[in-house]
Amino acid sequence: MPKFWKWPRFWFVLTLVLWLVFILSSNFHTPVELWIIPFWLHPSVSLSAIIFVSAIFGCGLTLLIQFAMRWRSSKYASLSAAAPPSSSNTAA
Repeated sequence: MPKFWKWPRFWFVLTLVLWLVFILSSNFHTPVELWIIPFWLHPSVSLSAIIFVSAIFGCGLTLLIQFAMRWRSSKYASLSAAAPPSSSNTAA
């Protein structure tokens, strides 16, 4: 018997993936009307398209925020470093 069968994390992730597959497959062709401009522009899109676009947008926004936080912290890292001693005396 493989060792990963005994890991609780494996069963949690498997349950989560199967639940997501069920949600996406049951709502694959459910049309949703978006009212972008009232009484004029209201395209009909599938619910799964909205879920996929939201997931991609969320991942991209998360990566952008992480990049911005790392860039800002590395930009100011040199300012918080200890300054070298100004004395040139090497005698103790």
